[in-house]
Amino acid sequence: MAIDVPPEIIVDIFSKLPVKSLCRFKCLSKAWLLLISNTKFAKMHLSRTNTQKFLNYHSSSRSLYSVDYETSYQEDEVVAVKLGFPKKNKRRSRWVSIYGSCNGLILLRCQPKPYATYIYNPSINEYRQIPDEDDPGNLTITHYNCFYGFGYAQPVDDYKVVKFCTREKNTVRVFSLRNNSWKRVELEYDISKFYDTDNRGGIFLNGAIHWIFYDEGESKLVAFDLMEENFKTLPLPEGITSMCSSVGILGGCLVFIERRRWGNYLWIMKEYNVIDSWEAISMMDEDNYQFECLQALCYLKINSEIMVGLENEKLVFYNPRDETLKELASRKISYNFPYCPDVYQESLVSPNYNANSTDEGINGYSLFILHKIEELKI
Repeated sequence: MAIDVPPEIIVDIFSKLPVKSLCRFKCLSKAWLLLISNTKFAKMHLSRTNTQKFLNYHSSSRSLYSVDYETSYQEDEVVAVKLGFPKKNKRRSRWVSIYGSCNGLILLRCQPKPYATYIYNPSINEYRQIPDEDDPGNLTITHYNCFYGFGYAQPVDDYKVVKFCTREKNTVRVFSLRNNSWKRVELEYDISKFYDTDNRGGIFLNGAIHWIFYDEGESKLVAFDLMEENFKTLPLPEGITSMCSSVGILGGCLVFIERRRWGNYLWIMKEYNVIDSWEAISMMDEDNYQFECLQALCYLKINSEIMVGLENEKLVFYNPRDETLKELASRKISYNFPYCPDVYQESLVSPNYNANSTDEGINGYSLFILHKIEELKI
């Protein structure tokens, strides 16, 4: 006997399911395909789930791997899945740099020539190539003078790629996924002396993309606001004079690791843009362990241990309570400077999303479900 399930119940159940399951459900009916592919539902699902993994590029196999670090930790074995990107072809890129993630979308830069920039969602295996700028020849791409970032401007419902080179003193280029175009932004902020030893992508939080740069020997925490399209400087803890790692996010807070001769300190900004909110966690002595990729990547949900990076072909987890390490080795992961991993959230958000999508073509049943989503104001 058929059971008539109310649409709001279907929406509630679907919005809490893993992305992998929902992708399978697309094949079961046209109504479910239209629902799960809809931008509004993707946003709803994103707000109700938080499954995180990290993406790593393995240079030897020229492949991207998605690593389930929670399961890896519990099973004492690296659980990694080889992804179908970049595509195999005669002109396959030798390197893929990971320059940031937001809402499940990841900014990738393939090199050497032919250079190509992509927005990629590994959860649904969709990607979008970003067109070259109008004057690509004006910017000589190297690892050490150009910087990238990626984030979401919520007030205008737009994803943006940010690119700037230090040799262009006051110019930033911003790409809008919504408009599918680049624009130049001229600033009063001087970026010509910025230097970043790790050369990773910026970290998105609170509507801005963040980097730690060195300006004439001084560490600076710098943010590019995606709505104002301008830089601002955030306060670092007082007395920071040592080398700092790239900025990261732990538990929704900005973090960085300060490298000292006698050890490392993990600094956490408990309240955004408030200098007095910085708190330090002492880490192990560097004489006992040398990290090549020193970056706080994520908390483990099971016990709040911190995955701090990769060492050769090992995942490294750090327990701040007793200052102990746990290592998991696998040939599916590697660290190759400057191509460090990044954490991403599984989502249904498509890099080919249409911010102005309508309900045209959706049948009555699916349309009713989408109206239920609107009523929930998710």
